[in-house]
Amino acid sequence: MTEIHASRKYARWPARVLLALPLGMAFGAYAQSQVVSISIAGTLNKGHVEAMRSAIQKMRGEPLPTGLIIIVDSPGGDGRAAIEMGRMARVHNAHVFVRGTCRSACTFLLAGGVYRDARAFDIGIHRARITRPVPNRLFLRPLIEGMLAAGIPQERITVLVATGLHRPNEGAELAEVVGDPWVFEHARVENHFARDDAAHVDLGATPGRATPVKLDRRFVEADLRIATGLVEPHFMAGYSGGRKVIAPGIAH
Repeated sequence: MTEIHASRKYARWPARVLLALPLGMAFGAYAQSQVVSISIAGTLNKGHVEAMRSAIQKMRGEPLPTGLIIIVDSPGGDGRAAIEMGRMARVHNAHVFVRGTCRSACTFLLAGGVYRDARAFDIGIHRARITRPVPNRLFLRPLIEGMLAAGIPQERITVLVATGLHRPNEGAELAEVVGDPWVFEHARVENHFARDDAAHVDLGATPGRATPVKLDRRFVEADLRIATGLVEPHFMAGYSGGRKVIAPGIAH
């Protein structure tokens, strides 16, 4: 069950929060500010969209608050609900802080913040192997720069090459896959090894044919997972790409 708690208070900003805010933000302009704080914990669903909207409306009053802070701790839930909550956060110029976890659909809410702090996050970026003509040189760096700007330490960002059962990409070949030396300097770049049983998490079996499902541990244990790639015609499968970056891309 998701809990939403809201409060309004006049308070002096702690130094560590003030330092975390970008220069020029209204939050940093006053030693004493009226702040609306909303805490969201648990699984997100449609009912909590209205609860969040109601909480914001009740807390606004006069004078309008200087700032809106959303503190989130959620394993995910309804994707559409999370997207709508993210839109509300953006409309009200909210600052979103992760205090605990923010997995799956919760990341849509996180993305809605005009300022986002997720320092405790582990981030996994999954991309296709060298045989796929994905323009990684164009988007990997901006993607990682956005995470760093949100306060995520670079040592917690991993670019995982979805090799499937193919051999790993190493050396000059790996550099060609990534396409930008900057990425190697600001994130871990690692290959998936399908035959390494210990590197996978057993997620059980499919309900229909009881097919065992094991995925790369780095993917399963990441707080935020971003899959990149392309969809293209395939001479045997019809189309390739999309969800294939997960299975078979990083499957056992």
